[in-house]
Amino acid sequence: MPLPSPPNGLTQVALRALRRLRGYNPAADLDLTAREASERVFCFAGEFGYELISWLPYLLDLKRHVDLRLVTYGRPGFKVFYNFSDEHHEFGVGVVGNMWGDLATYAALQASLGARPFVFPRAKRNIRVAGRSWRTRDIHKEIPNDAYYEPLDYSSIRLPTPFRFERPFVVLNNKFTAEWGGPPTNFFSREELIALREFLIGRGYAVVYNHFREKTRTNKELGFDLDDSGIFGAIEYTYDLSDEYRRTNDIGERNRMQLSIYNQAAFVVAPQGGSCYLPAICRRDLVMLMRIGDYIDYRELGRVYGVQVDVFYEVPHMLAWLAQRLDARRA
Repeated sequence: MPLPSPPNGLTQVALRALRRLRGYNPAADLDLTAREASERVFCFAGEFGYELISWLPYLLDLKRHVDLRLVTYGRPGFKVFYNFSDEHHEFGVGVVGNMWGDLATYAALQASLGARPFVFPRAKRNIRVAGRSWRTRDIHKEIPNDAYYEPLDYSSIRLPTPFRFERPFVVLNNKFTAEWGGPPTNFFSREELIALREFLIGRGYAVVYNHFREKTRTNKELGFDLDDSGIFGAIEYTYDLSDEYRRTNDIGERNRMQLSIYNQAAFVVAPQGGSCYLPAICRRDLVMLMRIGDYIDYRELGRVYGVQVDVFYEVPHMLAWLAQRLDARRA
């Protein structure tokens, strides 16, 4: 039976109600047996990057090494990322918070399930199941070799693509959003997109452009806008995934499509940020533009998933390096 969806309007009422429950402490450390863990719901309501890099690999480790029945609860359209879960459910739109998720959000979600015990991460919360501790709390540090951390695998997802080329294709990711409280910094401009398109086509590749335009309050207030229309799609050997995003509002279908496309790409070009995570998890080499950010994040991605990650400050340097690399492959 599906779990009930919580209301979109989250208030402090649910949090106060749960606090009155005997023994309730949303930030308390947890040390559970496999049986106790099987009676709980493992929930994540924070940022996708933290979910991918920190939370999901821990849950996968538990499923592979602990005799438990894993029940999970996540945002809409994310069932594909929990393909190892015994029972996965999705909550309603409008409840996801920042980083690890807000306590009020978890409280409302838990209240919607009749206060069924939850397990969810906090930056300083100790969580241990059958002696296996969640240790990857900071995604901007090295992942310990002795961490209970199982690399994710979505390689089996290879659906038909909405395009067909007679040459290998490169996925070109882009974003244009506020960063660290300021204007966009890590993105490909219109001129840079054209330069990348011409370079890749000239080297025998097709180009699939992936820029999901998620409207955020910050972007709207600051008036951010990037004119990247008409660069891909109408040009031979190119495709703009915006056409697919407009075709369907099914988030799960979009996620499956992206994984399928990454799994079939020659390599991926992307700006620093969350758009680099899935390509690396899909074991695709990354050529990354990073004008600001933490390099260790992507070095660790490359190490854990066995892919090459090359980082550049400007597009001309990226293209010069790519020319040498591709020429070497042909030699």
